[in-house]
Order: sequence, then structure tokens, then C-alpha cells
Amino acid sequence: RLEHMLRTLGFVPVGRHRRKRVTRWRQGEINLVINCDPEGFARSFDVAHGVAACAVGLRVPDPAAALVRAASLQIATFSQSVAPGEYPMPAVLGVGESLVYFMPEAQTAAIWDSEFEPLPVADTSGAGLRWIDHFTQVTRDNELASWLLFYVAMFRAGKTRQIEVPDPVGRTISQAIDTAGGRMRVVLNAPQGEQTLASRFIESAGGAGVQQIAFATDDIFATAERLAVLGVETLQVPANYYAALTAEFGLTSELVQR
Repeated sequence: RLEHMLRTLGFVPVGRHRRKRVTRWRQGEINLVINCDPEGFARSFDVAHGVAACAVGLRVPDPAAALVRAASLQIATFSQSVAPGEYPMPAVLGVGESLVYFMPEAQTAAIWDSEFEPLPVADTSGAGLRWIDHFTQVTRDNELASWLLFYVAMFRAGKTRQIEVPDPVGRTISQAIDTAGGRMRVVLNAPQGEQTLASRFIESAGGAGVQQIAFATDDIFATAERLAVLGVETLQVPANYYAALTAEFGLTSELVQR
């Protein structure tokens, strides 16, 4: 089901790990790694949380320096055994028992090529998705300040003002964090009611974690048309959402209708 969803979003499998049941899916600059290996951290995470994003990978100039910074901030690091020829990806513990991996920016392409056997790709046209714009993590209200501090301190990130996101049965406090130039953006959501969508996510996923991944595109209308051809399953969005957009941003009715 997960692979079917990825295909309807325009992703294609481009590599298979040489020693593990791990597949690399790609579109534009986006890499999604599907780990079905019966051993290791990803398997343990799956047992505890179900199908979920167990880790995010960040390209950094110097992974060793990132680990030194993490240690100075008393942020817990993570490591597991690696097979001969595998890159020992340094990592720290992140939100909801997930991991944040550090990839060496100058060597990333070489690591992909050495660890993954290329797969024949019939169609690389995709749907026009270019890169990951941001990802959203949901955490409990009493943990929001801690995770804000984690991102701001570890990555010297800035943060926006907190906003309230309305929910039919409550509200959610939301705050965005980004690094200089917007190369990494994270949104943290903390539900204020037990029946909100964010709260239900925490309960179903066995704790905090990645709830949303937002992909950037140069032309959202062209992408939407391509996704429809690929058969993507979309959410049914109520009309009052678009009415709120019109009122808040002064959009034309023609644009909103489209």
C-alpha cells in the first residue's frame, strides 16, 4: 500500500540496498527510504509505532562536528552496527524516539551509489515535486518547549511566532522552525484537546512523530493535474477552508476556484 501511494505521487524506486531489504525512492531532489529489513532500528521502531517515519536525514558540511555540537548540548547520540562497506551514519535521538541522521554533503551521492544497487527506471517524469519544503511533527503539549529548544539549539534555527490552528473538537498550537536560507524547515504541533486530529495521531502512532511531509513544486496546478492522472488519493477538503483562504489572503475567486 505504501509503495502504491508513492507511485501515485510520482516517485519511482531507483535503488535497492546491496545487503538489506531497503529501497530508495526518488523524485527531484527528494529521497524516501523504505526499510523492510527484519533487524535493526527501523524494525524496532515499526514494532513500537507501526508504519511511520522513523528517521530524517540531513545533509551537513561536517557530520563529526554536528555530533560534537550535540554532545556539548547533552543531546543523545545513536549508533548501530554496520556491515563492511556501509557508511556509519552518525545520528542523534529526535522527536518521538526517531532519529536525525547527518549525511556528509560532499559525499552524499557517492554513499548512495556505493550502498544501493541501481534499479531500471522506466519513467522518471514524476509529478513535478522538487524537494522537501518542510515536515510537521506532532508532540504533546508538555513537550513542545523541549523540542523547540532541541531544534533551535542544535541547528541554530530561528522560530516563528506560535499560532493556533482550529480543530472541530479543539485547537492545536503550531510553531515553525527554520535554518538560515530555509534549507531545513520543521513545524511542531501540540494538540490542546484529546480528540483533535493531532491528538489522535499521537495515540495511533504510539507517541510523537512525523505527521506530515510537504513537497515543493514549481507549478502546483500542473502537479495536481499530473497526480490526478497517476491516480493519487486526495483528501476531501471542505468549502469553508477555501472561504478562509479567500478572506485571509485576499485571493481572487478565480484562483481559489481553480
